[in-house]
Formats: sequence, structure tokens, C-alpha cells
Amino acid sequence: MNKFKLLLVFLYASFSSVLWAQMNGSGTEDDPYQICTVDDLFDVSMDLSAHYVLMNDIDLTEWIEEESPNYGWNPISTFTGSFDGNGKTISGLTINRTSNDNVGLFGSVSNATLKDIIIDSPNINGGSTVGSLAGSVTGTSVDNITIITPSVSGTSVIGGLFGSFNGTISSINIIRPVVQSSWMYVGGIIGKLSSNISSISVTEPHVSGCNYVGGIVGLANEDVSDMMVINPIVIATGNGVGGIVGFWAAEASGASIRNKSLTQNYVIGGIIQGNNNVGGIVGEGYRSIQSKVSHDYSYSLVSNYSSATVTGGDYVGGICGYIRSSRIKYSELNYFERANILCNRSD
Repeated sequence: MNKFKLLLVFLYASFSSVLWAQMNGSGTEDDPYQICTVDDLFDVSMDLSAHYVLMNDIDLTEWIEEESPNYGWNPISTFTGSFDGNGKTISGLTINRTSNDNVGLFGSVSNATLKDIIIDSPNINGGSTVGSLAGSVTGTSVDNITIITPSVSGTSVIGGLFGSFNGTISSINIIRPVVQSSWMYVGGIIGKLSSNISSISVTEPHVSGCNYVGGIVGLANEDVSDMMVINPIVIATGNGVGGIVGFWAAEASGASIRNKSLTQNYVIGGIIQGNNNVGGIVGEGYRSIQSKVSHDYSYSLVSNYSSATVTGGDYVGGICGYIRSSRIKYSELNYFERANILCNRSD
């Protein structure tokens, strides 16, 4: 190794030692780094595979005004460790990076753990794949997250919590999110979903975009159950608009598309409005709910309820707008109010 490389190694080791000397803990699962200040939170980017616990409430307002007033927080990417919010609150999170994809407190997260996190009034503006907690999430466990009055905007794949998500998720509460997209795949919680989700509530979401817009999810590829949306305003200038899911689909072949269902989802009040394919629960369904030759496949809408006012042009339904299969298993337990068409279906 030449002298220049040795110098670089020495400087990096010295810098790292000084940096982590500021945090208590060793970064292991049993002894996580303790985040006590804004600088500590920023320094998570220095060790993306470590374990962290938030010890204090963190207000980013002053730090952003001094360090990055034009662009705001620089998203942490790609995080592969664990982050325990410890029930503390992160406030003052603002991001204005419209030319960047994968935007949020975390830009992207892979095979990680996120839990017990509270974010108050984040204001996030990015390009594609944008959320308040993270832009893109894969293979990650997410539990006990509260987001209060988030404002999130971008071009496509936009959600109040995550832009895109694949993993396990539970105990999520999103309060009055405002989520806007100039194109498609926009949801009050998740823009594009590739795993099952259940038991999530969102209060008074205001969600708008062009195509595939939902109170919970813009595009869902898996099961969606036990969702609760209260007084949503979900408005699209295009097609595929639903109180829970804008567009319900899945892969065209393989075991992953078996036995898909939308079950026990509730939309209480609110307005669902679009051009075509508009429903109180789901706007449009295709592929995952098409009839298959094998009897091993079944796709069903079971025990869903909507009392939203649903309006649009063609294919408007109290429960679903347009389903591209006449042989879907459809339960009579679905119930709607205010809209006079339960579901439109086609071969």
C-alpha cells in the first residue's frame, strides 16, 4: 500500500473515531448508538448497518435553517440496520429535492428494522418514490409508526409514509396526510405496495394525483385487510381511484398471485372522485383478480364497507369501479351507502 492510501485510511479511521466518540453505545443490537442531538441523527449516514435508538425528541428546524435552507434534510440512504424511535418525536423535517428520487427521512431502506417512530408535521417534496419516513423500502420490518399531518409531494410513487414498500408492517397511524402527485401511484400511506398489509388506520387523508390514487395505497399487488379510512378526500384527474386502493393488481403468473383478497376494509364518509374506474373501496382491478384455469386460484372482495360519496364518469361503484373479470368471488357482505352501483365487472 502506498503512502497516499495509508494516509487516507488513517484520516478515515481518525475521523470515524472522533465521530462515534460523540455517541454513547457501540452500534450493536444489544448496545445501540444513542441519538441525543440533531448532529447524532445526521451521523446515522456514517454507519448505515448499525443499530440506533432515539433518546430525545429531535427538532430539525434550526439545523436545517443553518445547514441546508434551500434543500432541507439530506435523506439517509441506503439504511440496513435498525432504528428504534423509542416513542420520541422528530419534528421540523423538511425536504425540497424535486430532482431526487427516493426521498424521505430515509431515502431507501433495505432488510432493516424501523419501530416506535413518531414524526410530527414533515414537509417532503421530491421526485419519484417519496414518503415522509422513507422513499423506498424493501425486506424491512416496520412497527408502531405515527405520522402527524404529513405533507408529501412528487411525480409518481408517492405516499404519506412510504413511496414504495415491501416487507412486514403493523400498528401504523397516519393523521391528516396531504399527499400529492403530478402523475400516478399515490396513496395516503403507500404509493406502491408489494406485500400484504393489515390493521392500519388513516384519518382525513387528502390524496390527489392523475392515475391510480387511493386513500391507503395507490397500487397494491397483495392482500389488503382491516384498513380504516376516516373522512378521506381522494381526487384524481385520471382513472383508478379508490377509498382504500386505486389499482389492485399482481404478477401475471406464479404462486405469488394465489388467493388474493380485499377483506374487512372500511371507508367512513368522505369523497372519492375521479374520471373513470372509481370505487368506494377499490377503483380498478386487473390481473390478480382475473379468473385462472386452476381451481387453486381465488380472488375475493369480502366484508368491505364504504359510506363515501363516489363520483366520476364511467365505471363508478360504491365498492369497486371496474374489475376485469366476471368470475371474481364477490361477497354479499360488502356494503355501501350513497353510491347506487356496487361493482362493475367485465370479461
